[in-house]
Amino acid sequence: MLEGTGCRLAEIAGLLVADVKHDHENPHVDLVFHPHRLLKNKGSTRKVPLVGDALPAVREAVDSVGGSFLFAQYVETTLGPLEGSPFILITVQPLDQLVGLLFG
Repeated sequence: MLEGTGCRLAEIAGLLVADVKHDHENPHVDLVFHPHRLLKNKGSTRKVPLVGDALPAVREAVDSVGGSFLFAQYVETTLGPLEGSPFILITVQPLDQLVGLLFG
């Protein structure tokens, strides 16, 4: 989905099911501000078309979700807004630093 849309990781990880308009005449994702995930800047609010592999990927994600978050496992709502960086980035950043130290 990241590759097919060109969206940032934080934008995709923080999506709500309601943000996804996969059955629309022009399938798209509404990228809007949410309390759990802020966008990088005002210009980041946009409609992203779902084309190519992104559309079936979104449909599969929507069909498999059981709540309001499209990718709930990557959203940490107890911490409040993460300033554009969802829980996944908190998890990945230390690994990235370790790889830099090992292979720097």
